[in-house]
Amino acid sequence: MKQLLILRHAKSSWSHPELSDFDRPLNARGQRTAPKMAALVHEHFPDLSLILSSPARRAKETAQAVARRFGGQPHLELEPDLYHADALQIRHCLAGCDERHPCVMLVGHNPGLEECISELDGDFCDPLPTAGLVVLECAIEQWRELGDEDSGRGSVHVTALYLPRQQFPDL
Repeated sequence: MKQLLILRHAKSSWSHPELSDFDRPLNARGQRTAPKMAALVHEHFPDLSLILSSPARRAKETAQAVARRFGGQPHLELEPDLYHADALQIRHCLAGCDERHPCVMLVGHNPGLEECISELDGDFCDPLPTAGLVVLECAIEQWRELGDEDSGRGSVHVTALYLPRQQFPDL
């Protein structure tokens, strides 16, 4: 059994038009939300041992907030293929995870994250807002079982959805 946490990056800034999409930082709300979601992850998922993140600044800043909350563990890996990744690219990244990690977090972007979640659990169709967290239980022995387009179906189920505005109404 594996556990997968999918976290969309926190709210990003559009106030610097000279920056590329890749270089956009978190805005003030994102900077408030990321540590709160990190605390939630730390409280509910203490076995998290690996974070895979898009290297885009807003995703990296979100992932770093989680890693800091855990005191540097779990290990944070920046995966270039997660920037603008579609569902299959995301699944290929997950398929490469070391088996010693029973709980992995992926930090990335829509629409790829929503597509991946709905491919893995066909019953899930909720939108994933910024800093939204989806928890999936994967009845698999090895991460590579998620790598193929048809693999994982029926063995992966969403067990929780944490939305920042519901968890922290003061945002």
